[in-house]
Amino acid sequence: MIVPKNISMIIFKMIMLLAMNSTFFASILLAQEDTPSPSVSGDSMVVVGDPGNKPYLRKDYYLWGKPIALGSVDHVYRIGMYEQTVGDWLRLLRAVSSRPDNYGVIDAYGLWREGMQEQWIERRISDDGSEYIYTIRDPAFEKLPITFVSLYDAFYCINWKEHGSPVLEAGADVDAILKHGAYEFIELDEHQRENQSRRTQHSHSS
Repeated sequence: MIVPKNISMIIFKMIMLLAMNSTFFASILLAQEDTPSPSVSGDSMVVVGDPGNKPYLRKDYYLWGKPIALGSVDHVYRIGMYEQTVGDWLRLLRAVSSRPDNYGVIDAYGLWREGMQEQWIERRISDDGSEYIYTIRDPAFEKLPITFVSLYDAFYCINWKEHGSPVLEAGADVDAILKHGAYEFIELDEHQRENQSRRTQHSHSS
């Protein structure tokens, strides 16, 4: 279960472009209440006012016999002017998915996907085998919207920004950065169980 903090609640709008083989392709827009945290407010945030605005009724979708109401927000909030880009994701990967964490696992949260290799961001092992090295395939991709990311990836990215976008050294507690912040992961969900399983398998093989 994921719970946004009331004092610095950050939500985001994800526009799904395509789904293939259970991998989500998404564009991410960050949003937060009108009092932003310093670390996230730099994402070219703009204020969206008119709290309690009239919702849009989707008359082609019904719930308990009534059309679904969308778009009504009961508070003033801020939203990013731009989608999260390939350059943004490259910086995230280099910061938290390059070096082994305190469990000895690199990129335990799977923030890099194989689809990125051919599309946006290449990954290779360093010559000494100690870390992953990420490079953008073409500098022209820097400002394009990132794809091959999931809903959970977006939560982790937002929490990382909430902590000030730190660059983690080898042995750092990645969980403390990605699982806590604007979104609190308070239960062991399927995604976290998978990460835990990967860590257990790694410890048994080492």
